[in-house]
This record gives sequence, structure tokens and C-alpha cells, in this order.
Amino acid sequence: MERLVAEGRIRTFGSALDIGCNAGFYAHMISGFGFRRVLGVDVVPEMIETARRHFASADRNTPSSFRCSTPSTCRADPAADFILCTEVIEHTE
Repeated sequence: MERLVAEGRIRTFGSALDIGCNAGFYAHMISGFGFRRVLGVDVVPEMIETARRHFASADRNTPSSFRCSTPSTCRADPAADFILCTEVIEHTE
């Protein structure tokens, strides 16, 4: 992340989308870089519950939220400034 910001590849910090967020660690990490809103999505309900328990907050200073969704049905509104998708492709058809 630091390198991407330093190289100017990430210039706006409105929203970020973490596809395949698992237990929410990377979504939480992304929020620490100053994104105003971070959405983590995963297809496994138990992972979403774990992410919510550890990292989601009603506090506006903690911008992470999580929901159970598939990448094909997930919509960032209107678009995300940054999308992270790690360890997902090997689980897709």
C-alpha cells in the first residue's frame, strides 16, 4: 500500500472494496490508510460474522463494513477507488 501511494497509483481515498475479505484483516488494514469507507465481501457467512465481530464498528472513525456476497453480485457504489482481491481466483470456476 505504501508503495502504491508513493508511486501515485492510489490518489483518492474515498472507498475501497476487499473481495474475498475472509475474516476482515486486509479490509481493516486498508481502512488504516485513510479510506473513508471500506467494504469487505466474502461468500462464507461465518467469515463475515468473524470480520464484523473483530473489525466492524458503528463508529464513523472506523469505516469498515462487511457483507456476504459473491463478486459477481457485489456492487461498489458508484465505483471503488481501490479494489483488493487476494486468494480468490483459485476458488473460482
